[in-house]
Amino acid sequence: MHYELFSKNFEPSERAKEKIARLAAKLERRLKTFHPESATLHCSLEKLSSNKSFRVSLTLQMITDLINAKEQDENLLTAIRGAFDDLEEQVEKQKSQIRKESEWRRRARRGTKTSGGAA
Repeated sequence: MHYELFSKNFEPSERAKEKIARLAAKLERRLKTFHPESATLHCSLEKLSSNKSFRVSLTLQMITDLINAKEQDENLLTAIRGAFDDLEEQVEKQKSQIRKESEWRRRARRGTKTSGGAA
């Protein structure tokens, strides 16, 4: 998976860049069913001057879908982690829909009574 990092109004620290690289590698492992070599992650970091917080926007572009996640927090690393958590949750949901996992579950019993001796 290829990822691109954009920043606005500040230069991200090396620690933030390392965290993004580590979380992108983790996300790539979850994308094995989607051909991860064809996926592109756009990561946008923005420092908001109005309330001294950071906004992280992630866009995962795949052949079949486009998944977005956004997070805003006063701590940049917390915002990065929250955005990646949201993105991973959406990827898992997408995988579940493709596999039709909702149809795998056993159907609930519909109030059937067993026939047997009277009590």
